[in-house]
Amino acid sequence: MTDSPAHTLSLYPPHVRPSLGSGSLGRHDFVPAPAPPGKMIRKVGPALATATLLVGLAAMGYWMLFSNLAIYDDEGYFLISAREYFAHGGLYQFVYSQYGPAFYVLADIFQHLAGAPLDHTFARFITLALWLGTAGCCAGLVLRRTASRLLTGFTLTAVFLYLYFITDEPFHPGSLIIFLLALSVWLLTELIDCRKLNAAALVAGGMAAVLILTKINVGAFFVIGLGAWGLLHATSRTARRLTGLAVTAGLVLFAVALMHTLWSERWVQIYLAVFAAGAVTLVRVLPDEPLLKPRQAWLFFAGAVGMALVVLIAVGLRGTSVAGLLDGVLLGPLRHPGNYSYPVDWRPGTGFIAALSLGLALAYPWVQRRFSAATADRLVIVLRLLQTLGLLTGLALLMNFRVVGAIFSYVAPLIWTWVIPLRGAENSGRPSVSRGLLGLVLLLQYLHAYPVGGSQESWGTFLFIPLVALGLAEIREWRAAAPSGAGVTPRRWLVFASLLLVVPVTKAGWAAVTAHQRYAARTDLGLPGAGRLHLPESQATAYRLLALNAVVHGDQLFSLPGLFSFNLWTDLPTPTRKNTTLWFTLLNDGEQTAIIRSIEQSARPCIIMQESLVQLMLAGKVPIHGILVDYIQHHFTVAFRIEGFAFLVRTGRTIAPVGIAHIMPLAAGGAAPGGPDTELEFCLVSDGTPIATIESAEMSDPRSATLTLNASNTQATLVTVNRANQPRGPATTRAWPLRSQGLTRVSLRFHRAGVALTPVTTEFHLKDAAGRILGEIRINE
Repeated sequence: MTDSPAHTLSLYPPHVRPSLGSGSLGRHDFVPAPAPPGKMIRKVGPALATATLLVGLAAMGYWMLFSNLAIYDDEGYFLISAREYFAHGGLYQFVYSQYGPAFYVLADIFQHLAGAPLDHTFARFITLALWLGTAGCCAGLVLRRTASRLLTGFTLTAVFLYLYFITDEPFHPGSLIIFLLALSVWLLTELIDCRKLNAAALVAGGMAAVLILTKINVGAFFVIGLGAWGLLHATSRTARRLTGLAVTAGLVLFAVALMHTLWSERWVQIYLAVFAAGAVTLVRVLPDEPLLKPRQAWLFFAGAVGMALVVLIAVGLRGTSVAGLLDGVLLGPLRHPGNYSYPVDWRPGTGFIAALSLGLALAYPWVQRRFSAATADRLVIVLRLLQTLGLLTGLALLMNFRVVGAIFSYVAPLIWTWVIPLRGAENSGRPSVSRGLLGLVLLLQYLHAYPVGGSQESWGTFLFIPLVALGLAEIREWRAAAPSGAGVTPRRWLVFASLLLVVPVTKAGWAAVTAHQRYAARTDLGLPGAGRLHLPESQATAYRLLALNAVVHGDQLFSLPGLFSFNLWTDLPTPTRKNTTLWFTLLNDGEQTAIIRSIEQSARPCIIMQESLVQLMLAGKVPIHGILVDYIQHHFTVAFRIEGFAFLVRTGRTIAPVGIAHIMPLAAGGAAPGGPDTELEFCLVSDGTPIATIESAEMSDPRSATLTLNASNTQATLVTVNRANQPRGPATTRAWPLRSQGLTRVSLRFHRAGVALTPVTTEFHLKDAAGRILGEIRINE
């Protein structure tokens, strides 16, 4: 019994679909007939569905990107380094970066085309384009290999969902890296399947150069994966036989050398074992097909050199020296594992799955000999279907549970099950060559999460999704040739195929609705370059008040850890152009000394410390020490605290914190019932616009007022002050509406009527007569 294409979801290309029958042509068969409505729908429907899916994913990505700002400010670090390079050049000598010059050359092109430096809004649109582009390239790869709209839609949606960590790190070079990887694999598989091997070698070399000059370890992984695939597909049969074991040993030794600085740590030992299992099993099953001649190796080298020269000349013309390039591209990254690492969160059963997979791979030839090729195929099919169900479960739980880490824990040793060809499938030769290339690139990119896990876990494994799609297409071909195989009946297969569409699309719909609700419920940040960004009320007001105080009280702004978005919002300079988030681990003593020297020369330096994040890093045993940390601790003091941040000024200096209130109870002795029992004191900067009312509100619901202060219930005293909070004249009682010019200290006395006013939950809105918000006040922590 076979599936009827009119009633089933197709997972296989047209050329392997069951025939619907044939008949002789009559004399009227060449007369065009009007297309029936159903046929027209079948033609237009897929395009419309694809467009709807793309628009939906783009909208979801927009809402997710613009309703989030991670507590660690990697975005600010990359933005300020790209802007400094755009303005001054001198990458590595003056502008700090852990990443290669290709990222900055591309950022420079964007900024020159726009005629303006990047800001948060521009950077997030670029990130969204790269995010969609990555998913689109993976989907394009699957569409070209399978001609299945179902698998293409599954891949597009699943890859986009799987990479949701991008929203925590907009404008991170990782977004560019994964796009280049997806684009490279798509182009290479297309060229290889068409046997345009010379063109493939040139493209591979050019892409390898860009990846190396973006992040050297990722580029090295890409080159080694391609090199291993090339050796295993050399035209010399003797060379192929000799290189199988050599390639396996080389991959394992490379991983050992890469991780040598942290060998003693348990998580690294697990990493090595899991990767080794993946290398042994994958190389063992790669198809033995001669393809490449030495000529392609030379063309690869030529493509790499040519592209590298383009990037290096471009960055050299902007003032980067050879010594700077050597340190920035090679020597600096070699030091990073010893400076900072974040372990992979291995899940239970990681070692067991790796050992089981290794055993099955070694037993596979015996199963073929002892039973049959069909039995071996059924074993592989069962393994693929179980993994697909696990992946679908993971997609369903994505964003609510730590799913990416679980997938990362089990992927590497199982890649072979998707690459090994099914003997009973039609066209099992050439497609497996493409899958072998994809599998090797995926295996090497699996090392991306060393020495820092987190989002790198998704970047290192997203190629598993198109590999799954290609493997499922091969199962469908196998079923077309042997309909009763593996016990998967047409009805069961239809249910399974439906899940491939229903699960990711439903999850994407849920994520889109949730993201839109969050975006709509949050507050505009309203800071320069970040006007589209919507954040929780407490976070948004804290950022605005910190930025306002930096502008009023500072001529230079530094932060611990590096929070350089504040410099972009306030247009205040950093001490030097050596700016990075974890400067206390990544900058050497000379670079930190230069920052100290610049701070000492500044008249009004300010420092923003994210105390909550510092405590979190210390709990995670991240070393926060050094001469610059010691200098800050001994020469700066806290002026005020808000939302886990501390605003520091030079010791001995007093400031008038703007928008930061102190709340004090008044003595009850002699007071009339219902009289003032609370005093609220704060400073504000005003252009003279009258303040008609001041309303308190819960930050969880900022639109509802809990207490309204106005002429009927509040006594107001105002005095003009300088930046040191010293009066410039006598304090005077003012009538409502309140008017002031410049920096003013305000004291309000009122009866709070039992309303709770706390730093954690309460904010005050200053409003004019029309109810428009003129400013906001938070209580000092």
